This record gives sequence, structure tokens and C-alpha cells, in this order.
Amino acid sequence: MLIRKIVEQDLIECSKILKNEYSSEPYNEEFINNNELKYIESKYKNNKDTCFVVEDNGKVIWFCFSSISYWADWLQWILEEIVISKEYQWKWVWKKIYNFMENYFKDLWAKSLMLWVQDNAWAYHFHLKNGFFKSDEHSIMFKNL
Repeated sequence: MLIRKIVEQDLIECSKILKNEYSSEPYNEEFINNNELKYIESKYKNNKDTCFVVEDNGKVIWFCFSSISYWADWLQWILEEIVISKEYQWKWVWKKIYNFMENYFKDLWAKSLMLWVQDNAWAYHFHLKNGFFKSDEHSIMFKNL
């Protein structure tokens, strides 16, 4: 297994993983007109220096799009997308990824990590077990236009 920075050639595979994983429970997202690829391309364009993939025998199985935000006391790292193919969602894969990402962020002097996850997603409990906590002070809000 190889963890490396994402390159433009990875975007199609990442969009396939995104569409496959987010089209199923609990997300049930519906992508139309190749929007999954457009979404991935926009994340890459804006954050390519802080995005990674994991390869297993040359096949992309996981990706992470992240960004840096300056907060009150230092850097905050935002995991905007962290998606792994279902067939690779074993704990040892996630642990290896987490260790890599946390060390990478610490080396850049980040003081916190933030991500979004649905309460009913299997990843929610995984993130809780790995030191993330649910904020009581903030809510994610949306408005349809």
C-alpha cells in the first residue's frame, strides 16, 4: 500500500470512488451530468498540495481532499473529503491512513483537525474512536436556493 500526493491522473478514479460510496446508504447522493468529476476537479484545483491518495497494487482505493485554515491560535486542518472504497474499509487501512495524515498535519504545525460526517455513517463511530469529538457549539446549516 502506497500513500502519496494526488495527481491529476487520479481524478477520474477518485470521482468513481466518490460516486460509488456516496450513492449508497446512508448518503444516497444522486450525481448527474458528471457532477462527481466536476466536484473532484474543483477540490483538486483549489487544494492539490494538501490532497492524497492511497494505492493498493497500483489501484487508487482511497482519497483525501483537505485544506488549511488559520484559526485563532494556529493552523486548523479541514478534511473536506475522506473516502475509501468499501472493499478496503478495514480498520488497519484506516489506521495507517490516519497515522500518515496526523503526522503530516503535525509536521506542518496544525493544532486541530476538522471533518464532517453523518451521525448514521459507519465512519462516524470510527472517527469517535480515533479522537474526534462532536462539537456542541456549532451546527452545519444549509439553505436551498
